[in-house]
Amino acid sequence: SSGINAEYGDVETVETNVGTIEGKITELDKTEKAQNSNIQQLATKVDTMKKVWPDGSYCISANGACPAGFSRYEGYIKAISTYAANGTYIKAANLGSSFIRCHGNCGRWPNWYAEIQIVSCCK
Repeated sequence: SSGINAEYGDVETVETNVGTIEGKITELDKTEKAQNSNIQQLATKVDTMKKVWPDGSYCISANGACPAGFSRYEGYIKAISTYAANGTYIKAANLGSSFIRCHGNCGRWPNWYAEIQIVSCCK
């Protein structure tokens, strides 16, 4: 018995320490629940904000249908004469609904034509 007391202290001290530790665990559990609630509230706010576009007049690049409140605008230039029909002069790219590419098959026409189409959503 004296060996246990020497190593751990008396039973009352151990019980007091256990009570203190249990109290701290309870506090930590409450803090964790509160933080989880805060995280959930913030996640909900972020999800809501993702669906709201800022006020003002501006355009964004289209990628399919325009978001609610935006109108679709398209413009293009077709049959642009280029020096040659290769990657140095015509680099095809899709940019959402917009694109740059050869007009028809690359090299089909004698002047190596290209085309550009720009599609945006404006409000």
